[in-house]
Amino acid sequence: MRVLSVLCLSAIVSGNLMPPCSEKFELQDLVERAKSFCDPNLVPLDLRPPKKISGLFWLKGLPLPDVAACFSTGRWDHATLTLHLKVWSDFLVKNALDGKGLIGAAYNGNMTYHVKFKDDSLSEADIKPSFDTHLFSEKTYEWAFGKIAEFPLIELTGTKTAGSRFARPSYFGVGDHKVLANEYEAWKVLDADLQPVEENVDIMMKLLPKKIGTREILHYSEEPCTGRKTNDGHGEL
Repeated sequence: MRVLSVLCLSAIVSGNLMPPCSEKFELQDLVERAKSFCDPNLVPLDLRPPKKISGLFWLKGLPLPDVAACFSTGRWDHATLTLHLKVWSDFLVKNALDGKGLIGAAYNGNMTYHVKFKDDSLSEADIKPSFDTHLFSEKTYEWAFGKIAEFPLIELTGTKTAGSRFARPSYFGVGDHKVLANEYEAWKVLDADLQPVEENVDIMMKLLPKKIGTREILHYSEEPCTGRKTNDGHGEL
């Protein structure tokens, strides 16, 4: 089964099933490079997220190949207090087969996270994913997901800057009988003004190498490409 999974990931990565553009860089360059693609000014003013939840967030403790997420380029719905994040372009992954496979799957399924905050304090939200699928409507999928899983986002208090750290537990089960499956945290390392959050950056630089080793970090985007075309050379990066 594991061999089959690897073959499927390889097919996605080596075929024309990846986003059109990619760029890769070393961990020490992450925050500086993110200033070019995680800039709130890239988003129309009426869709721009509030400063408190804008920025580049390191996904501390996440066991998946995701490394960081840019909330600044998500689309904000003020009426519903919901931030919409495209997984394939707003998330960064380690430069490995599982990271590329995750992005390829998210790109082809148009996977989107809908981060709906409970009130104007923007201190607590519920996250629901959606996919483009021929089997179920998006509303049906969201309803079914809500019955078996909960993905809250909860601000951690006692930090120097509001909105600089959030807890992200995952609960699975049926109805009110859900159990904690895992938990990680989202730490802001670049704020909405493109300034590094030094305290968080310092800890990221010490801990993230334990997850990615010496591997580079990948960011994918739409054309026009600032890095390179992903599918040049059959998608090899």
